[in-house]
Amino acid sequence: MFLNRLRDFTLHWLTACLLLAASSSAAAGFTEDVNHDLATGKVIVLIINADETRQSEQYADWSYYLNEFAREAGLVFSFYKVSSDDLASLVTCSKRYDAPYSMIFMRNDEVSLFHEGPILEPQIYEYVSRFYGGESMPEHLDQFAPPVVQVDLIKH
Repeated sequence: MFLNRLRDFTLHWLTACLLLAASSSAAAGFTEDVNHDLATGKVIVLIINADETRQSEQYADWSYYLNEFAREAGLVFSFYKVSSDDLASLVTCSKRYDAPYSMIFMRNDEVSLFHEGPILEPQIYEYVSRFYGGESMPEHLDQFAPPVVQVDLIKH
């Protein structure tokens, strides 16, 4: 049982690492990729400054919940790991969003959601998924709602 859990966690962690590496902002055309995904109706998830203290239990929990969310989200969401510099090239007023492990969730012509710091409650991801999926929201998830923010993209 323990070995199965360890194997599953390791597979999820590796998948998350590959997912984040594949969507890394270091790839050419980062802003074009984000704009393309927005234009096609995808929900963009900007994962901000997520490179710190990978040895911590908090990082392990954060990456596990993120990976579970990414796996369940399917092709509706696109994930981008961004640095403060990448964020500044993409959105106005980027300094207000650049706390480590923070996330911006956005879709074209809809409100954006922002969570400051690492997401350690999977209910936040459930809220985000239901919010952008147009599903009814159970009352118990209201307490996990990330704040609505105005995120303005820089026109290139």
